[in-house]
Amino acid sequence: MHLLWILMEFLLISQVSAAPTVDVQSEAGCILSCSNEYGQCLTKANGLWHEYQHNRARIQAIVRRCCLYNEKNPAAKESDSFAACVRLRCGAMLYGCQIKKVHEDRNQDDDDGGGGSDDDDDDEVEEEEEDNDDDDYDDYADNDDDDDDDDD
Repeated sequence: MHLLWILMEFLLISQVSAAPTVDVQSEAGCILSCSNEYGQCLTKANGLWHEYQHNRARIQAIVRRCCLYNEKNPAAKESDSFAACVRLRCGAMLYGCQIKKVHEDRNQDDDDGGGGSDDDDDDEVEEEEEDNDDDDYDDYADNDDDDDDDDD
């Protein structure tokens, strides 16, 4: 009887140890490759950051497009956005993107002397999209080779 229990415990332990494990390096590499594509997409906003208040709507539209475009669309392509890429390529879900502008040079008198870069909570805008309204992105999206993205 004891031999049967020992055999069952050994079988149980071998089953647990044979369970598939998540390859962390592979997952990190997958997300990193999507992140690189996301960074390339964000270059569309490069010249706009110097006048952030004036260009805020354009910057947010570009970042939303690069981050969340077609995030829930079953026909999405990996190149549509960061969210679509990590969902299709990595099997992960993204629930929002964060836009954070850091001041490069400030002319205000602050506790830290008013200069340098600093993380300010007032410049933080958190973007979480519940539905995917493609009309917001059309004005600022680069659709030269993605003509099938518009579902008008």
